[in-house]
Amino acid sequence: MTTRPKVDTILVTIARELPASCLDQLRTVARQVHCYPANDPPASVLATATVLFCSIRGLPASVTSLSQQMPKLRLIQLVSAGVDQLLTSPAFDQVDDPVRRGIMVANSSGTHVPTIPPYVFATVVMLYMRLHTQYLNAATRAAWIDDLPNPDGSPYFARSVRGRTVGLLGYGSLGRETARLFGAAGARIIAANTTGQRTKDDGYVIPGTGDVECLLPEHVYSTADEDDMASFLSRCDILVASLPSTAKTRYMLEDRHFRLLPRDAVFVNVGRGDVARSSVLLAALERHADDGNGPLLGLVADVTDPEPLPAGHPLYTHPNAIITPHLSGTAGDEEYRIATDICRVNVKRLAEGKPCLNLVDVSMGY
Repeated sequence: MTTRPKVDTILVTIARELPASCLDQLRTVARQVHCYPANDPPASVLATATVLFCSIRGLPASVTSLSQQMPKLRLIQLVSAGVDQLLTSPAFDQVDDPVRRGIMVANSSGTHVPTIPPYVFATVVMLYMRLHTQYLNAATRAAWIDDLPNPDGSPYFARSVRGRTVGLLGYGSLGRETARLFGAAGARIIAANTTGQRTKDDGYVIPGTGDVECLLPEHVYSTADEDDMASFLSRCDILVASLPSTAKTRYMLEDRHFRLLPRDAVFVNVGRGDVARSSVLLAALERHADDGNGPLLGLVADVTDPEPLPAGHPLYTHPNAIITPHLSGTAGDEEYRIATDICRVNVKRLAEGKPCLNLVDVSMGY
């Protein structure tokens, strides 16, 4: 019987106890698995780790030099999709460290596909049907209110996503599954990425989800081309941002960009809050009806700038905004089971000398 290759040691520093089934998965691809949920592994364990399976915070706080403390480390597998906290940590930022140069970083893009895209779809429907307002009216006034006005004061009518154009700003795993859900409901799909090219999703994909071959968008626009970006935004009845936080994405959406959206547009942000300032979003919601295309019909923000959004901020109580505290991807044990499977697959590929999935371009930040 052929013995499958294994790595020596996986160090797990995720800030919670993994289910036993997850640890069993990891033991199929490593000779040893050490778990330190408090992120305080001893020096002897750090020195033997081949793979670090960790939370978004990345390296243990005690690590100041990878060469001296983790000389055998070859792969950092994050349980999160975001990598910004790891990349900016002092030890990882030592670009001249020979161990640091040889380390691969992989994220868990795909982990939140079962939760975040349905959140996007559900909250857009809530705004289109004004369900959040109807619920509050019933709960606080205990009355049959059948004359609920639309945001512009006109009589209420239900909106449908069918025939609307949904623009995905960022077409990774979240954007692709969001496109699939809206496409199934009859929406038109467009997307924007850095290159403006259709790209295959060669990362971790849950069977039956997403758009691996990038076939759903009618057109893919380039965020690097100002005219292309303007054309993209001008078509977006529903704009969904699922971007990471990088130097290029930070505050990339300004007031002038929101003015390009069609009348009664909805903006949803499930990436990172710093894609747009909260003051810009509030201004877009409160723009006068005769000012350009008028105000946004609605805003959904699961991430904010700053985050947490300060208590008493007007976005919390704005009638056309749905603000949630960065929880759209929270899925309990299911989230960790998927992330563990990504780790298992990558450790197996590492042991076999094959390319890992979901590798991060450290220079790009995603």
